Amino acid sequence: MTTRLERAFAARAEHLDPAVRAILTVAAVDDGDDVGDVLAAAQILHGAPLDRAAAQPAFEHGLLTVVGERYHIAHPLVGSALRQAMPPATRQRAHEALARVLAAHPDRAVWHRASSVSGRDERIAAELEQAAGNAQRRGAIASAAAWLERAAALSPDPRSQAARLLSAAELGYQLGRFGQVEQIKAQVTGMTLRPRDRSRLAWLEGVFHDGSTGEPAEVRHLVDMARQATEGQDVELAMQLLVGAARRVWWRDPGAPLRHEIVLAARQVDVPGDDPRLLAIYALSESHEQGPLVIERLARWPADAGGRPDLAGLLGIAAFCTGDFRRAVAFLSTPVQELRAQGRMSLLAEALAIRAWAEIYLGTFDAARSADEAMRLADETGQSLWAATARIAVALIDGVGTGWDTRHDLLSEAQHVALRTPNAASSLLAGVQLARGIAELGANRHEQAYSELRRVFQPADPAFQRMQQVWALGYLADAAVHTGRHAEARSTLAAMERIAGTSPATGSIIALEYSRAVLADAASAEELFRTAMDGASSGLPWHRARAELAYGSWLRRQRRAVESRESLRAARAAFEAVGARTWAQRADQELRATGERGWRPTSSPRERLSPQETQIAELAAQGLSNREIGQRLFLSHRTVSTHLYRIFPKLGIVSRNQLADALQSRDGA
Repeated sequence: MTTRLERAFAARAEHLDPAVRAILTVAAVDDGDDVGDVLAAAQILHGAPLDRAAAQPAFEHGLLTVVGERYHIAHPLVGSALRQAMPPATRQRAHEALARVLAAHPDRAVWHRASSVSGRDERIAAELEQAAGNAQRRGAIASAAAWLERAAALSPDPRSQAARLLSAAELGYQLGRFGQVEQIKAQVTGMTLRPRDRSRLAWLEGVFHDGSTGEPAEVRHLVDMARQATEGQDVELAMQLLVGAARRVWWRDPGAPLRHEIVLAARQVDVPGDDPRLLAIYALSESHEQGPLVIERLARWPADAGGRPDLAGLLGIAAFCTGDFRRAVAFLSTPVQELRAQGRMSLLAEALAIRAWAEIYLGTFDAARSADEAMRLADETGQSLWAATARIAVALIDGVGTGWDTRHDLLSEAQHVALRTPNAASSLLAGVQLARGIAELGANRHEQAYSELRRVFQPADPAFQRMQQVWALGYLADAAVHTGRHAEARSTLAAMERIAGTSPATGSIIALEYSRAVLADAASAEELFRTAMDGASSGLPWHRARAELAYGSWLRRQRRAVESRESLRAARAAFEAVGARTWAQRADQELRATGERGWRPTSSPRERLSPQETQIAELAAQGLSNREIGQRLFLSHRTVSTHLYRIFPKLGIVSRNQLADALQSRDGA
C-alpha cells in the first residue's frame, strides 16, 4: 500500500512544470518550514526567478500545505515519493542551493553542504562535527548523532572517521538506539584507533547493561585507562571511564581494594570537589565511607543542577546511592521532562527507574508508579538491567498495595536477568529479596519474610548488597520480632550501626530508628518508639505508619489495649491513604485483637487502573490531547485513545472532563 501511494504522489509531481518541480525538490530535502527559504533555494535550482504564485500548483495538487510563511509537505509519503524519484545529482544540487540560502544559519547550512558532496572532505566534516556539538548543547541529540555519522562518512582520515563514529555511538546510547550503537561498535572495532578512542570503545562495551557484566579485570582496565587519560590531561575521558567503572562495582561488589582504587583514581583528576561525576563515583564505589562527604557536597547544588539534565542525573545517582532519597527524588525529577523532550530514552529510563526506587524507600508508592514507564522504555532500548530494576519496583508496589500469594512473574523475570550475568547482579537480587520480604510481611507470613530478607545480609549470598542491607534492616527487624529472633536481629542491628556510622542519610536513619525501637527491651522501647515516630519518619506517612503499627502492637502485648488503639487507628488510616491495603488490614487485625470492630476499607478508582492507565488518565485530566500524551509517553495517539476507551468505564465516566473528579474521588462516585 505504501509503495502504491508513493507512486501516486510521484505521478502527481511528474506532470507539473519545471518551476513547481524545483520547489518540490527543495521542499523534499529541506529541514525547515520557511516558504521564503524554499523559494529562494528553488530559484537557484531552477535558474530563473520564482515567487509564491509559482508554488500554487503544488498546493492545489495536495503536495504542499501552507499557513502564513510556514509550509509543510502534506503527507510523509509525499516527501518519500519525491526523494525516491530524485536523481542523486539533483538531490545534491538541492542541498547545495539550501546551503547557500541558509548562510545566516551556519549549523543547518553545513548539514546541507555536507549532503551536497559525494566524496570525502575534511573541512566540511570538521564543520559538521562542530555543528553537531552545537546541536547537542541545545538538546537536539538526534540531529547531533546524525550529523556526526555524516561527518564520519566525509572523513578522509580513518582515525578521525572512527572518532566521529564513536561520538555518534555515545549519543546513540543516550537515545536508546541499541542496534545503531552495536552496528557502529562492530564497524569501529576493525578500524585504526587512537589510544583515546580505544578507551571510548571500551566504555561502550556493556553500556546498555550499565556495565554490570564486567569482570573485576575489566573494571581495573577501565581504571588504568582513566589514569592514562588523567596523565594526558584528558579530564572528560578520565571521568567518563571512572563513572563507568564505579557503576560496575555498584551492581556487584568486587571487594574493597578495587572500589577504593576507583576513588583514588578519581581524586587524581583535576575537577572541583563538588563535580557531579566525582560525587557519583564516590557514592557508587564507597557509599558508606564517602556518604557524609557526598551528602554535604550535594547540598551545594540546586535541584535543577544549573539546567543541566545530565548533571542532575549524576547528582541523583550520588544521592540515591548514599541513601539521601529526598534529594535523589528532587535531582532526578528535574531532568525527566527535558530528557523526554530530547528523546534521550536510555537516560530517561534510568532516571525514572532510580527515582521510582528512591520514592519506594521513602514510602511514596503512588509516585513510584513511574516504574511502569521505566520498565517499558528500558525494554524498548535494550537496557535489560534497568528494565529488571523497574520490574522489581512494580512488583514491590503490587505487594504493598494488594499483596500476592505466589512468586510474582516480574520478580522471576528480574531474577533471571540478574543471574545470567557472569557475576550475578547483587543489587538486583537484593531488590528481589526485599520485594518478596515486604509482600510476606504484609500477608503476616513472618517466617517466610525473615527467610527472604536474611539473604540480603549474608556476605556469601549472591543477594548481598552493602548499602541496600542497611535500608532493608527495618523490615528484617519486623520479621525477627514475630519469629522470636530478637538476639540474632540485635546482632545484625549492631553491625549495621557500625557500617552506617554517623551517616546523615534518610534511608539509614529511618531503618536504624525503627529497628532500635522494635528490638528494644521493655524498659527502653517506649522512648525509642517515640523517636522512631517523631524522627526521620515523621514526614513520611508510610514509615510513620509502620512505627505506629509496631508501637500499637507493642502496647497491646504490654496489656495496654486501650492506649494501643490510637496508634493502631492512625496506622490503619495512613496505610489506607498511601494505598497499602495489605498493611491496613494488618493494623485492623491488631485493632480487632483489642476488641475494636467495624472498619470498612474504602476503595479508590485509581486501584482499578494499571500504572500506565493512571499516567494517561492524569495527563488527560490536565487537558493534554491524545497526541500530546503520546508524545510525552512515546506512544502513538491511537494507543492513547485505546487506553482512554478502557479507562472511562473503569472510572464510571463517559467523558474527559469528568476525569479530574473521578481520579480525586475516594469512592469512585
